Amino acid sequence: MIKDRGNKKWVAMMLPEHVEMIKQINIDLEKQEQPILDEDKIQELETRISYSLQYHLPVDFKIWIDGFEQHISGYVQSIDHVQRKFKLRDMNDNVKYINFSEIVDIRIMD
Repeated sequence: MIKDRGNKKWVAMMLPEHVEMIKQINIDLEKQEQPILDEDKIQELETRISYSLQYHLPVDFKIWIDGFEQHISGYVQSIDHVQRKFKLRDMNDNVKYINFSEIVDIRIMD
């Protein structure tokens, strides 16, 4: 009976640059296109942001960064309409700035 080690014998012969390149290719394959929001959805998101700021309610943001969706929760501190971004204080009391163009969805938490 022949004992074959499968891929183990080939991985040992790969250069570190090749391993890194394969990892990067796998990451690139998982990336998604940024969702395109219509005017109604944008208006709805802006309304939710204003509402959460006015009544100091926590919100959960789904944002799109470099091909991946991420969630950030916290309180909206201020809105900068000129630079199209807002200031968010997260649940760990850290301040983050989020661009309007990164927002995919907003959920007001109760």
